[in-house]
Amino acid sequence: MDVNQDSKLDLVIGGNFYGTDAQFGRHDASVGAILIGDGNGHFKVVSPGDSGFSIPGNVRSILPLKASSGLELFVARNGDMSSLFQMK
Repeated sequence: MDVNQDSKLDLVIGGNFYGTDAQFGRHDASVGAILIGDGNGHFKVVSPGDSGFSIPGNVRSILPLKASSGLELFVARNGDMSSLFQMK
């Protein structure tokens, strides 16, 4: 999706997977990230502090929503509350 409205595709990612076997433990070192694309296949990571986008937990889906205030991201997590982020 185009997060910063510059007509170039960006990436929004969520992470973590809690469905592993007990012997391997959970994969839970991510809080998600926004990567801004330059239109040539290169991406720059925006820190959670700068973007305001931080989604710890077992993320299952991230959906873009168009709102009157701009782009919002709906984040669904397994076994946890959903979140709604308004993009700057």
